[in-house]
Amino acid sequence: MIVAIIGYASIDHAVRTAEAPVPDRTVRITSRPADGWGRAGGSPAYVCRALVAEGVAAPRAISWVGDDTAGEAYRRGLTADGVDTAGIAAIAGARTPLSILAYAEAGGCACLYDPGMPPQGLTEAQTDLVAVSDWLVVTVGPTRALLEALERVPPDTRVAWLVKADPEAFTPDLRKRLAARAMLVTHSAAEWDFVEEVLAHPSGQSERLVVETRGAEGLAWWRTQMGRVLAEGHRAAKPHAVQDQSGAGDTLAAGVLAGLIQGCSTNQAIDRGVAAVDRFLEQRAMRERPSDRDTGTTE
Repeated sequence: MIVAIIGYASIDHAVRTAEAPVPDRTVRITSRPADGWGRAGGSPAYVCRALVAEGVAAPRAISWVGDDTAGEAYRRGLTADGVDTAGIAAIAGARTPLSILAYAEAGGCACLYDPGMPPQGLTEAQTDLVAVSDWLVVTVGPTRALLEALERVPPDTRVAWLVKADPEAFTPDLRKRLAARAMLVTHSAAEWDFVEEVLAHPSGQSERLVVETRGAEGLAWWRTQMGRVLAEGHRAAKPHAVQDQSGAGDTLAAGVLAGLIQGCSTNQAIDRGVAAVDRFLEQRAMRERPSDRDTGTTE
């Protein structure tokens, strides 16, 4: 089973701040968790690592990094995690993308993203990987490359769409094409308006599973066929004292996808996703040192 995941790469730098960042004002950083400073992020990385943890061998990340030390470290780290990095292209003269995630103590996150390079299309090697994939997982990435991937993927390849309400990446045309192909769609409740219209149309697939995350309320899911709801359900959320939840949605989607790949029922696949994200957040909480959480010590 060949699973390819396409989207932006990122070196994440997560911090907690005393208040939300605002223009023309210095905002104090209250902590920098050790595991969140210079962390390999971006949806392909999170999805691939979660798939490996769920027993899916060597998922293929398709992304772009700079030909710099950060890009080399990014590929090397994912390889060590069991990810096939042959589809991660090093772009000459470019910088590896970087994100700064500022989590305010009162809630909310300000995200600054530096793509490090102009939007990319698929390389020849990436095109070859897409052409032999059994699953193509589409996450937020350069529009041109996402469209090329959908055009080159074989008709019998299954498509999963991990929604992000980014109209620059997911143009109306791309959303329609994804909705026509995707048999698994995951999105947050806040992103419903972004996908409602395209998901209202019957999918080209015989069935489609849609998973909607609802924060503290858990998640809802429904399985449809030609626009008709066949089954639906809800799962409660387990509370986690973790402010930096970046990657949680990708991990949930990967757990569900792993269940589908391994022949689980819909309910079993949803349970796999919930269990995967619970483990992910529990492990992140354990990696936070008590001084970071309780005293606001800056490291």
